[in-house]
Amino acid sequence: MQHKQKTLIASLASLSLIGTLGVSQALAADSFPPVDDQALKSAQPRFAGYRIQEIENWSPQTDPYAPYLRAQVPLQKRVPFRADAQVQKNLDGKAEIMLMQGDYGNAFFDTSIYNNDATENTLNFWQYTDYYSPWHGAATAFTPAGLYDPKTSNWRQRGFEFGIVNIPNPAYTNAAHRNGVKSIATIYFDPAFRPGLTFKEMFKKDSKGYVIANKLIEMANYYGFDGYFLNQEEHGNANEFKPFMAYLTKQGLWTQWYDTNSYYNGGKRTWLKDGKHGQIHNSVFVNYGWPSDVNGSVNYAKRVGDNPYTEVFFGVEANQGKFAGSHPSAARINQLYQSAENHSPRGGIALFTPSDYYQRGLDDDIKIPGLDDRPLMQTPDFQWMIRQRERMYFSGVAQDVTKTGKQQVDNSNVGVSNSGGWVGVADFTPARSVLGGSDFASDFNTGHGYARWTNGQKTSDTDWSNINEQAILPSWQWWLSGEKTLKADFDFGSEEPRKDTKGNKIEAPFKALGAYQGGNSLVVYGEAKGTHDLRLFRTETAIKGTSQAEITLRSQGEVKAQLAYATADQPDSLQTLDLGTAVRSEQGWNTYQVDLSSLAGKTITTWGLRLNGNGKIQVNLGKFAVQGDRNASAPTAPKALKIAKYFTDGQVYLNWALDDFGQVDYYQIESLQNGKLNSWGRVFASDYYLKDVDLSAGPIEFQVRAIDKAGRASAPAKVTLDPAKSASDIKVAETPAKGKKFREASTEGKLDVSFNPVVGAAGYQFTLQLLTTPTPDLDRVVFTKQVSELGTEGGRLKAEVPVPTKDGYDYELSIEPIGVASAGKASFAGRTHDSFATPLAVSDLDLSRSGYTIGTPSNRDWYELEVSDGEDSFTIRRAFRDRMLHQHRQFSDGTLSFVITDYHGNRSAPLKVKFTDGKGTPLLDEVAPATAEATLQDRDLAVTWHGFSSHQPVTIEILKRTPEGEGNALDPRLTTKATSNLAGSGETVIKLPNSLLDGKYLVRVTSEATGTRPAQNAQAEFKLGDPEKKIAELKGQIKKLEAQIAQLQEPVTAAEEAQKAASEKVAGIKEKLKQLEDEKQSVIKGYEQKIGELQGQLDQVNEKLAEVRQDRKHRHQEFKRLTKEAQKLKHQIQAKSKAQKRDLIAYKQAAKPIEKRLAAAQRELDQADASLKALEGNKTQIAQLQAQISELEKQISELQ
Repeated sequence: MQHKQKTLIASLASLSLIGTLGVSQALAADSFPPVDDQALKSAQPRFAGYRIQEIENWSPQTDPYAPYLRAQVPLQKRVPFRADAQVQKNLDGKAEIMLMQGDYGNAFFDTSIYNNDATENTLNFWQYTDYYSPWHGAATAFTPAGLYDPKTSNWRQRGFEFGIVNIPNPAYTNAAHRNGVKSIATIYFDPAFRPGLTFKEMFKKDSKGYVIANKLIEMANYYGFDGYFLNQEEHGNANEFKPFMAYLTKQGLWTQWYDTNSYYNGGKRTWLKDGKHGQIHNSVFVNYGWPSDVNGSVNYAKRVGDNPYTEVFFGVEANQGKFAGSHPSAARINQLYQSAENHSPRGGIALFTPSDYYQRGLDDDIKIPGLDDRPLMQTPDFQWMIRQRERMYFSGVAQDVTKTGKQQVDNSNVGVSNSGGWVGVADFTPARSVLGGSDFASDFNTGHGYARWTNGQKTSDTDWSNINEQAILPSWQWWLSGEKTLKADFDFGSEEPRKDTKGNKIEAPFKALGAYQGGNSLVVYGEAKGTHDLRLFRTETAIKGTSQAEITLRSQGEVKAQLAYATADQPDSLQTLDLGTAVRSEQGWNTYQVDLSSLAGKTITTWGLRLNGNGKIQVNLGKFAVQGDRNASAPTAPKALKIAKYFTDGQVYLNWALDDFGQVDYYQIESLQNGKLNSWGRVFASDYYLKDVDLSAGPIEFQVRAIDKAGRASAPAKVTLDPAKSASDIKVAETPAKGKKFREASTEGKLDVSFNPVVGAAGYQFTLQLLTTPTPDLDRVVFTKQVSELGTEGGRLKAEVPVPTKDGYDYELSIEPIGVASAGKASFAGRTHDSFATPLAVSDLDLSRSGYTIGTPSNRDWYELEVSDGEDSFTIRRAFRDRMLHQHRQFSDGTLSFVITDYHGNRSAPLKVKFTDGKGTPLLDEVAPATAEATLQDRDLAVTWHGFSSHQPVTIEILKRTPEGEGNALDPRLTTKATSNLAGSGETVIKLPNSLLDGKYLVRVTSEATGTRPAQNAQAEFKLGDPEKKIAELKGQIKKLEAQIAQLQEPVTAAEEAQKAASEKVAGIKEKLKQLEDEKQSVIKGYEQKIGELQGQLDQVNEKLAEVRQDRKHRHQEFKRLTKEAQKLKHQIQAKSKAQKRDLIAYKQAAKPIEKRLAAAQRELDQADASLKALEGNKTQIAQLQAQISELEKQISELQ
């Protein structure tokens, strides 16, 4: 016992030391959760982080919000790069850019897809990135938000855990795909910020390979994102990641590796590719110390044949770098440039957390007394500053893509005192574009706002953010030519409040008018001085004889607007067409249609606007569209529109049939109630969630329109909801959330329900559906009952709905009236009362060697795990003290008890393990208050059990009793597994194998979690046939199967021999080519060395010449000699260069016949591979037949 006690105390001491390291004050600008009417509602879609345990059990059925988390915009193809259509003509566009930052912010809990909050960040610069990956912690599912108070908590000791996988927000994925950007999930291992979650749990395998890898592939395919970024900062041997990640990469997912190595060298390269695994990751992230030897990294990549533009990404620390260049990776980014004149990067670039500075860093740069209730970044009055800071980061601190590079520009109005250290992303990256084809449209919608407008008419006063709605934004912010007296911005209307850095209210520098469509327009304003050109979109628009442009704008002051464009044959020269007369005028907005038939056959590489004027002007651009066929019809209305479900607190789900993205750009969602049109937004998806529908003002007609690529809208599809025809104001008695407890039903085992009745209803049907049960194959509709007699109180009806579980699960309760015309089921969403903690599963312990190791508990809501021997104990707390997990502990003799306490404070039944000489055995023989029964029909054995813990796996054993004279022992014959249902009961049918013969059998059911068994095991007696007859029958079957295998194997063997011969031939020729290449490289290296020596001599002569030139008269002879010597060296260099080229040509000629032989041999190999592949079916059949033989032989052995 003494030895045991020391072990327990030592574990605690090591934890307390670790817990004091790396603690700092919480950042003021961590995202606060939404409050009041912006708080997420009970049925609002949201997502969380994932532990490995949740990934292993993931399916779309395990997450009730899964259908609404799918990104459905396909990845769009970008138009070809064209340098002459860019601001900087010498940028080559080869280097890929990755952007890693928060999405709407860095919310830790319940990240929403969209919400009634205008302060969510929506990225406005997709044109400068190729890959987007979210970077912020996401608390794991089922974690109470009350564990974290952003005002007082230090998130590094937060008492809750982040998941190790953070999927991209699906709204962000849709926006990324719309702009041709891949959306990448994050896998993060770091014991400092993910304690207790270890990569060692990632590599479990089954017959299909890596279990977690296959789930990650399934999740990416379902949710619609494109790959995984792996952040590996956990100590230990991580080499198992190589085959794991190589497998993900081979499945078509884009992958990137990060560790702390700041050089691209042999060590880093082993995580990109190797001879054993092939391509492990698509790319690697070089850590931020790369400026110390960037040339070495780039040269190494080229030397070993890796592509530095697409496979090697140099990290830029944006948050630490700020605009002052406070981090070397930002300040010295020009070291990656080709030259001082050509800013094309020599490798890929990973921009790490720019929004942490331009958005979240606002609160670090600006301190306003009295404005500390919420971060400034989440305050409407300061959103204009975030837009400016974002533009400074991407377009350069002058907010002018023609004036990028390091420079001091006064941006103190947005809290930036030093802006001289950052060049702007546009300094080294040309704008990408997806605008090809003949049609496109943009209304400049940035994806958030303070109101909504439809055709210039305000149709909503609600704040909102939804990047699903974002249009294709201008390719440059801003490219304005002419006198630099005009500025551009986005205009959100007078509804957007503004304050300065001291907290004083200010006005926008233009007349705020709002939008024509959506939440904002584009505004150009200032003092006009003649001609000003605004380039808007980089395109490859194919103009047809039926093409036209449609432009909607409104203007103030003395100004004339014209359509500006540049063609592929003159990409640097803007030409114009007059707008003509407006064809439509709405709320002050004028729409012009410009005939483009005069440009038929041309490709337009840039679209823009030319403004001619003098004096103070303002032009608001509401829509810019190009239509390939001016006579084309509007799209057809959406089909199959219906109300999927609705809740009596105003939450409504709509869905419809999704058309192809090539035909429909968005679906516009509106409602009509009492003659008033209300806009709810737009999306490309088959579902939409509405948060606050007014159900008290009469029937509501929901309308959905399809918007095509040219901006044309269909007629609306319509569906009507009349709330008066269904139950209203459904309430369930609940206890509010507090600390570690969720808001939940007040009473264990039931819901106390009340609601307003429906006139004339004869009764009501209640349906209770549990949504978050951990076993997805369970029937989640657990209660359906028609009730005609209900209690009443104050005119409201009352009912008790039974809940068949003591655990806490999200649920939906639906009520539908009987006997009257109904509007359908009205619903309420909540959480059942939690009074049960699931015991620790035996599978969470490793007892394979002396002592024990505690893995991450699979319980989704575990908070503490107490380990006790009856005298001493220690406690592991989730996310705070769970570094104590995964440590192997010695324990020699005695019994240990493992007790889980969940977030709610419930304590589980103990899992007990008895140790003898260090060997641990779970106590599985303790009697439990449960029963089990078994009945046999033919060879189907039906086993039922009752009284176990809900959802817990059980083991079912069939044991044969030996005859009395042999001791009546139990002989194990068959073991299978099943799972209890919600009530702790279960039933399964087992097909008995032929090997089970006549005799007496015992059927035993054991709980895996607690090791308990029923007080009375099920008995069964089987009468199952003659063994000798069965053996003969099985041998006959084996003989037939062997004959089939021989017939199938013959062509396979021949094809394999042919493939082997062809492979050897190809390998031999490749070896000859390699020898020739090695010889060529040796010769070239000799030439380069000699040329280098001659060049060095020439440089020395030229230096002496420079000295002699100063005194040429007195040193004429020396000058003449040196000139002659320099000329001689130049001739020698030229001769060597010619000889080098000659030899290169000779080697190419020598290689040609070998390459032809290789091509022919490769064709032979391809044919052999094809023949072998065509016989895959034979191999599969052979394997299946061999498996059948093995099974039959096993049955024979058992029978004998």
